[in-house]
Amino acid sequence: QLSRGFLIGELQTVIVKGGSKLQRIQSPLDFKSGLFQVIVLTPEDGGAEARLLELDTFVDGNWVAARAMTRGDVTPTREGRRLSKGALGGVETGRAVALGAHLIGRVGEVSSLTADLQGLGDPGVRLAVLAKIDGESVPRPMGEIVSLGRDREDGTLRFRWTCRIDLQAGPRGAPLRAELYTGSGEDGVPRGLYIGLSDLPTQRDTHEIRVYQDPEVRDLSHLFVWTGAARARSLVAEGEQ
Repeated sequence: QLSRGFLIGELQTVIVKGGSKLQRIQSPLDFKSGLFQVIVLTPEDGGAEARLLELDTFVDGNWVAARAMTRGDVTPTREGRRLSKGALGGVETGRAVALGAHLIGRVGEVSSLTADLQGLGDPGVRLAVLAKIDGESVPRPMGEIVSLGRDREDGTLRFRWTCRIDLQAGPRGAPLRAELYTGSGEDGVPRGLYIGLSDLPTQRDTHEIRVYQDPEVRDLSHLFVWTGAARARSLVAEGEQ
């Protein structure tokens, strides 16, 4: 009974080879990019009270301060830096690195006292993203984007994105202007960190999108590393006991 009333998707009829018809359900969600946050519905008297596992992104206790030191990688196409905090300071691989509300990148390899910073301009950095599209009140889950590097001439970030959501094109087929933010539920990266401004194509295909990042954000003297993921895991462990 608890499973009734939820949207599964849109029923479609597809003509396959030989002319036969196949019915399928087109989901409104991008499952191919991964499930990043779910809830389980249980009866009202089904047991212990549920624990709220979401952590406030901008609470100071969920971050540890760090300094960006020398470049960690001298390759011209990389933006690597060394961070002044490592495993002894609570830093773990994959965690978000931010400057204020702006996402800078993610933590790479970690030693006892230092760690590598993988900037958004480092090819291969992956993120689950929400898009706040102009004219829409609710952000759209975009799925996953993968960094292709930074354009050395204009400084824009290049990302590969496979569009699997229905988007209404702008006037005369123009792309959609959108602000991009981190999505929720991905281990190590809290929701709501600002990535940048982009024009999104609307065709269901794999695209290269450009993201404009405020140049002042690239001043990497003092940064903060997300540590709230450890608290979330401890809450889950407590709930399982």
